[in-house]
Amino acid sequence: MTSVGSGAGQACDSCHTMEDQITFIREETQRHGFPTYDGVPKGMCHVHKTHAHTIGPDGSLYACPGFTGQLAMSTGHIDDRRDSWRESALDKFERLHPWKECGDCAYIPTCAGGCVAASHSQLGDMNVPTCHKPSFESAVISLAHSVSSSPAWELQ
Repeated sequence: MTSVGSGAGQACDSCHTMEDQITFIREETQRHGFPTYDGVPKGMCHVHKTHAHTIGPDGSLYACPGFTGQLAMSTGHIDDRRDSWRESALDKFERLHPWKECGDCAYIPTCAGGCVAASHSQLGDMNVPTCHKPSFESAVISLAHSVSSSPAWELQ
């Protein structure tokens, strides 16, 4: 989870130790006999999906869970009230395009330019990408190692 506005200095999405933490959690989960995802994310953050919202305690809707509680970033309300400031926030999210600066990166379909909450809190602009390419490459390498060490019958 990203900590926007908490004064933490860095959102956890961009910690340099994130790959190690994710690997540790995945290995511990598997060690306890629970299934895990293969380590490669399946699609973009829900901020890029039209009908995916986080609902705040007061009924405010947020395009990104990282902004929950920051009323100025509310994009709507569950009672369908219309406020000009919510419409303005919604417009900001509908115009997101951080991936345009990513060139021909192979991870754009999965990443879409990274975490917009981290971009907002760390860089001051939701349209500046936060690159997660090292994390994705680490996940792919970890997946390749786990698949190559599995018995052939498990791969079918």
